[in-house]
Amino acid sequence: MKQTKLKIAYLNINRFNPALSDGVSASSLELLQFLTGQGHEAHILTYCTHEPFKQNIFCRAVQQHAPELQNKNLKSFSYMMDNISVYEELLPFNQTELFENQKYILQSMIQKITETEINYLITVEDDILSLLPGSVLGIPGAHFFHSTAYLSSYQHAPFLLKFLKKRSLFAVSSFMRTKIKKELGLDTDIWYPLFDLEKYRFKNKCNQNNHLGYYSAGKHKGDDIVNQLVLALPDLDFTVIGQYYTHGFAMIPKNLTLWGDNSDFKRFYDSIGLLLVPSVIEEGFPRVILEAAANGIPVVANSLGGIPEALGESGVLVELGAAELERPDLNKLTAFYRKSIERISTDKGFYRELQQKAVNRARTYESKQAELSKKNLKKMLGG
Repeated sequence: MKQTKLKIAYLNINRFNPALSDGVSASSLELLQFLTGQGHEAHILTYCTHEPFKQNIFCRAVQQHAPELQNKNLKSFSYMMDNISVYEELLPFNQTELFENQKYILQSMIQKITETEINYLITVEDDILSLLPGSVLGIPGAHFFHSTAYLSSYQHAPFLLKFLKKRSLFAVSSFMRTKIKKELGLDTDIWYPLFDLEKYRFKNKCNQNNHLGYYSAGKHKGDDIVNQLVLALPDLDFTVIGQYYTHGFAMIPKNLTLWGDNSDFKRFYDSIGLLLVPSVIEEGFPRVILEAAANGIPVVANSLGGIPEALGESGVLVELGAAELERPDLNKLTAFYRKSIERISTDKGFYRELQQKAVNRARTYESKQAELSKKNLKKMLGG
């Protein structure tokens, strides 16, 4: 029986950054690319609130994809990104005013969905308002959970679970699946993040095991641990990517390079030989670990949440117990990291062993992901 071609939209408020500088944006785009590869038509319908940073994302998208319109004071515009149709609308209010203006948002979303003839919707995390149009219009959809940080939104408003129960539900790791079942009572299927790892691979790369990389999206990613390591290991070079990195240094140490809000992850991975993932919260599935593995870059990471699932054998885990999770001992954690880093940076044989394990991890992941995606596609679309 021939599969019906669907018009699928990733509907979101503040959950898609076209610079792909966050994991949810990158994972959502690659999911849509997979769906187009299966013969469906994919769209992104994204709404940005009016905070300066969100406006900046909107303006940068205009500058990149429609530079001839950048001085036109646009409130919405459309463009193509990797064969995916993207519609962005700048809302006239801030994040804190969303629920006061939910009628406005709902009408705008329904109008666009109807105009575009969307018949399947994808939503993520606790983007609650984006769940409503599908319910109003009777359009089926799928919902993806990437992080534990947003589960509390449903705990505080359990009536919202009825919207989720009408959708196909997916979690990015078995850890997330267990967490969602325990906290929300919902059954989900595991769908690890999709990757086109070729986007991150450098050919003929020669990694330097004395150059460390770190991606920061805030202190919860382990900023304080990295800050201590920068000072404790002055002979090693550190490159930090991410706009929310907090360091407190009066003067930036000579062995620290700050890239800020930069989406050139391929160049980032080309410049490092070891990746640090010292998160002090339970992450769902850090895709940076697989991006690094694609380049044969080992990882030193805290053993929390979905990190061990992502890592496999492609690095070194620092065990973090329940008590340490509640009140992390930064000096103790830094000492663990320093010991592992010093061994990796001085023991060339051990480093080459970890490199090969990283490469193998990426290859295995790609193979298993292809099988898993085909299986989940049938569940997602009710096949």
